[in-house]
Amino acid sequence: MLGWLLLLAAAADARPKPNTKPDTLFKGPGVTILDRQGVQAIRNDKSGATGWVVAFYAPWCGHCRHYAPEFKKFGAALQGHPNIKAGAVSCTAERKACDENAVKGYPTVKSFGVLGHDIVLKRHQSKDLLELVRSKQTDAAFAGLVKPRWSEEPPKVISAPTPQSPYDKIMATALPPPKLRAAPSTIDAAASLRFLLENVFVGDRTLTEEKSVALRGVLAAVARASPEITVASAISICLQQQPSPTSTDWASWLEEDGVVTCHDQTTRVQRKRWTSRCDPEGKGTDGTAYTCGLWGLFHGLVQSLNARDGLSAVRASMHFFGCEECRDHFLEMYDSCRYGRCDADADASLWLWRAHNVVNARTHGHVEDGYITANTPDNAAAFWAFPSVEQCADCRDGKKWDLDGVRAFLKREYGNGSSSASGVSARGRALIMFL
Repeated sequence: MLGWLLLLAAAADARPKPNTKPDTLFKGPGVTILDRQGVQAIRNDKSGATGWVVAFYAPWCGHCRHYAPEFKKFGAALQGHPNIKAGAVSCTAERKACDENAVKGYPTVKSFGVLGHDIVLKRHQSKDLLELVRSKQTDAAFAGLVKPRWSEEPPKVISAPTPQSPYDKIMATALPPPKLRAAPSTIDAAASLRFLLENVFVGDRTLTEEKSVALRGVLAAVARASPEITVASAISICLQQQPSPTSTDWASWLEEDGVVTCHDQTTRVQRKRWTSRCDPEGKGTDGTAYTCGLWGLFHGLVQSLNARDGLSAVRASMHFFGCEECRDHFLEMYDSCRYGRCDADADASLWLWRAHNVVNARTHGHVEDGYITANTPDNAAAFWAFPSVEQCADCRDGKKWDLDGVRAFLKREYGNGSSSASGVSARGRALIMFL
């Protein structure tokens, strides 16, 4: 047992391998994958000769994954319009490009050039985007631009560099962080908290007072619930010395993965690296494992703190979750007291578990928004049901949930002192639960 614990601890602190699997979520015929320079060229083009529709997305965002086929359908339809183009930007790989375009949520779709310059398109289904193109056909100055010219050649990809964190600057004077608990859920939670913090200022130069209060609440809750996740306390110290940082200040604090550096002080923290529990394909730091680890963080907060503080911290974290639709759905569940959250005898851990399953049902596409009912989280037989049979055989009584078994699983997996390695097979690991 001691050898296993040491092995996990060493793995958590090991130097991560570069991500060798670039994101291809929006890649397809008619869609150009853009980097920062590509977007800048589009913004600066004043010739009036071309029009662009650009999707800014995050590969971890459930609604972005559902939207990708729709956008690729639009891109394919544009191959007959040589002067109208579709592009996509991963805000994980090209964060500065998204900041420069004031992207505050995912997916964000904007038009440029003759389609309307630097305009956020609230209606961005393929039929709506094609209607935008068709509507310009009536403009005399635009009529020649939309003349069909079919081509079998795929569009040229500008570039889609895989982000790599700078691991070469190891701070010799910084103390090593305490070892994480052996539970993979805690290692994944630490990685996802780091990812969340790196995206706190998405689209903003400074934080509003509401967001600033929420951020401090999240950091304080994590420091209490899981003090071994040291990035929370390290950032809190930075905020004590500089209560109102700008996005530039914040980026400098978190510039190098594995450390927090502010005010001439460097603190070693856990690196942004997920275990195979959340990252079965080994995609590294592209963020696709983010929501899996974030759910682990949420469950851990509720297990380790009292119901009020745990759920309040979960809600506060929604201020910094980039998927707008996901965020709005979760807040609606929370604020309207869905699934018994406000009942006098409410069990906070079971409410969050029910919310987790409602989110799974929605993002896996088998339940439309209008058909999510009070019975949705009670569906123990669905393929998206959490935990899976492999993760917890005792959580089910036939096709129904055994709530005592679920409570025991949540406490075992996410509570203080958790040491379960889950023993989930490749198939079970592959069914990652996204927010």
